[in-house]
Amino acid sequence: MSAATSAARAAARLRTPKVSAFRQFIHSIEPATTSPRPSFGGSQPGNWGRLLKARAGVAALYIPGMGLVLGWPVIAREMINGHM
Repeated sequence: MSAATSAARAAARLRTPKVSAFRQFIHSIEPATTSPRPSFGGSQPGNWGRLLKARAGVAALYIPGMGLVLGWPVIAREMINGHM
């Protein structure tokens, strides 16, 4: 056993009362994470058709909308070309 390992073990054994009290307090307020989560049946299969339909609907509005937001200077320049 190396000197560093034995020093680390000795330091771990020496707990001050404040550290022990703090650890007890933290453990008393944290929720129990070891309890199993309830299961109400098996997992459901993915509905890929519904997901793709929803994403296509969003893309149908998003892509032209962003084209207008980002492309309005070009559109405006073409509309007033030579008229100003």
